[in-house]
Amino acid sequence: MSTATAWPMPLKAIVSAEPTTVASALRSVEVPPPAAIDYYAMIDASGANVPRPGDSAVFGFRGQAFVTRAYVVGISGVSKGAPQVETIENGFGETAAWPV
Repeated sequence: MSTATAWPMPLKAIVSAEPTTVASALRSVEVPPPAAIDYYAMIDASGANVPRPGDSAVFGFRGQAFVTRAYVVGISGVSKGAPQVETIENGFGETAAWPV
């Protein structure tokens, strides 16, 4: 996998046969540049805990809305049990006030 990326931080996916939050289930992911409209990504399958057919992958790298009246909400702190709204954006990726 290439180490070059246009993303501000390393991207990871959880890959496992069962639901989990353990760090060993995290795999590096390579995605196209942010300007690309390609929604494919490549999960690193080398090293320990190699993904197997049938494993599930949980991965999100770019919020999207496919209708113009949709809102996308970025939330932090979920894994710590303290969710907090960080961003609210309309279907065009523009910051939106809430309530509308």
